[in-house]
Amino acid sequence: MKPAIGILAYNRPASLRRLLRSIASGVYPDKIHLIISIDFGGEQREKVLEVADSFEWVHGDKQIIDHRTHIGPKAHFHFVGSLAKEHGSIIRLEDDHFVSPMFYQYASKALDFYKDDPRVAGISLYNVWFNGITKEPFIPYLDDGDNYFMQAPWSHGQAYRASQWESYDAYCRQEVHSASIKDALHPNWAALDDEEWIPDAARFLVETNRYYVFPRESLCTNFGEKGFHFKESSPFFQVPLQTHRQNFRFPSLDDSLAVYDVFQEMMPDRMTRLSHHLEGFDFEMDLNGTKARSNIRHPYVVTSQPCRSPVRTWGLHLFPREANIVAEIPGTELKLCRKEDLRPGGYAGSLARFHRYEYAQSRLSVGLKRHALFWTIRQAERMMGWIKSLLSPEKR
Repeated sequence: MKPAIGILAYNRPASLRRLLRSIASGVYPDKIHLIISIDFGGEQREKVLEVADSFEWVHGDKQIIDHRTHIGPKAHFHFVGSLAKEHGSIIRLEDDHFVSPMFYQYASKALDFYKDDPRVAGISLYNVWFNGITKEPFIPYLDDGDNYFMQAPWSHGQAYRASQWESYDAYCRQEVHSASIKDALHPNWAALDDEEWIPDAARFLVETNRYYVFPRESLCTNFGEKGFHFKESSPFFQVPLQTHRQNFRFPSLDDSLAVYDVFQEMMPDRMTRLSHHLEGFDFEMDLNGTKARSNIRHPYVVTSQPCRSPVRTWGLHLFPREANIVAEIPGTELKLCRKEDLRPGGYAGSLARFHRYEYAQSRLSVGLKRHALFWTIRQAERMMGWIKSLLSPEKR
C-alpha cells in the first residue's frame, strides 16, 4: 500500500511551510504522490500558494489544488478524504500538524495490516493523551501491541483506504439514522460547530460498530495554531513523536485488550477478560464518570459516580483506572451497581468528581505557589506581546 499524502491548507503560510519541511524528512519506500489542497479566501492566501508552489518534493509528484470558492473546514476534510478513492488510500494532514519521519511507515503498514477488517474505519497518527470530555489524562491499558482501538475520531492526522472512506461517505449521505444514536453520545458532540466533521464521524463509528486504530506513540502532533478551531494558539495538543521505530506490533481487534467506546471507556468484553469477578454481569464501563443514565445501555455499570447498594467496590490508586479492578485494590471510589441505583447529583456527586480530579492530577501537581508563579509569568508574556503589537510600525 502506497497512500498519497493530502494536506488541507488555509491562510497559514508559516504553518504549511513547517509541515512540508517535516514531510520532506520522511522515510518513503518509493515515489509518493503529494497533494496540497488550498481552500479559497484568507488574507494570506497568496503567501500560502507561494509556499506550496515553491516547495520541492523529491519523493514523487506534487499536485496543488487551488479551490476557486471557499468550501470551509468540513467540506475541505471530506474533499481530501475522498481522494482515497482516486489514489487507493490517503494520509490526511492539516497545515498546523507536524509529522515524525516515520509517519509514512506507520500509516502504510497499519493500512496494510487491517485491510481485511471492515470494523476498522481508519488509522490515526496521534496518541490521544487526554479524555475528550473531562480533559484529564487518558491512559490506554497496556497489552502486547503498539496501538489501541477507540470509537472516537481524532483530527490530528489520519489514513484511510478507499473502502474505508466509501463506507463513511455513504453513511454521511444517508438521510435517516438510528433514533437511539443520540443517547449513545455525550452532549458535547452535539455542541460542536456545524463545520466540524468529528460529530458525524463519532455517530458513524458507534452506529456501525467501527473503530479507529491509534498508536501508543504519536507519529503526528498538532501546534494548535490560530484559525477555525482556536481563537489563540494552544499547546494543549502537543505530544512527543516516535521518530525512529520502523517496525510495529499490530494486534488484531479481536486480540487487543485496549479497545474503547466513544466515551473512552474500555469495552466490557475486554474488561471481563481482565477480571473474572465481572463475569455473568451485563455491564458497561464509566470509570471517568461521564455517562448519564440515558447513555448506559446495559443493566449494570462499573462507575466512579455515587450509587446506592453497590454489588462490588474498588479503590482508585493504580494507573490506568482499570488496573484497580484487575488487581482488586480495596476501596470505594469505583463501584459495580445497577443503572437504576446511580445517584450522580448532590454532595456525593461533587465529592466523587473531586476524587476523580485528585486522582488524575496526583502525578501532575506542582503546588499552588509554583502554579501561581507560572500563571503570572504567562500573563506577563501576553501583556508584553500586546504592548509590542501596539508599538509596532504597522499600528502607527
